[in-house]
Amino acid sequence: MGPLTRRAIALAIAAVVVTGAVAAVVLLGADGGQPGATQLDFPVNRAHLSVSAQATGANDAVVEVTFSPTVPGGHLYGTTMPRTGIDGAGRPTLVELASGAWSVAGPSVESVPAHEQVLPGFSAPFPLYPDGPVTLRLPIHRTSADAGPSARVILTFMVCTSSGVCFPPVERTVVDVPVRS
Repeated sequence: MGPLTRRAIALAIAAVVVTGAVAAVVLLGADGGQPGATQLDFPVNRAHLSVSAQATGANDAVVEVTFSPTVPGGHLYGTTMPRTGIDGAGRPTLVELASGAWSVAGPSVESVPAHEQVLPGFSAPFPLYPDGPVTLRLPIHRTSADAGPSARVILTFMVCTSSGVCFPPVERTVVDVPVRS
């Protein structure tokens, strides 16, 4: 892939981010995914997400997000990818916590490891998950007695296919997730 193609991909990603051309539908308590999980569909971005938070103690919980590409051969990028991608291409798969009554209690744990993929014309290898769904688990801790029944998480991801087709990234999408006992 030449510099012109990389630049075109980076500009297309920037145009989508600037125009806000990301569509999401939130369905609470919908069938599919984990029972009681929040279901998110990103049709333009070719992904379905299942987001839940389960209490693990009086003041502790684990946020679990399963990112499922909805296109054959779809994969996501690893958590170690820079926020702006490699030379502007790709985005990391991230589950972060918004500031508030909850704090991060440890590193996120991935269901499958990412592998490094060298692509000609790029300055660094891409951390890629295998094709298919990836689950990230983030331990959190309640830091305030005023904490409500939900934790606010921030999601970032991008789906690409093994044939090289990439879809617009989802960057810093905020979701309130009920913490279930």
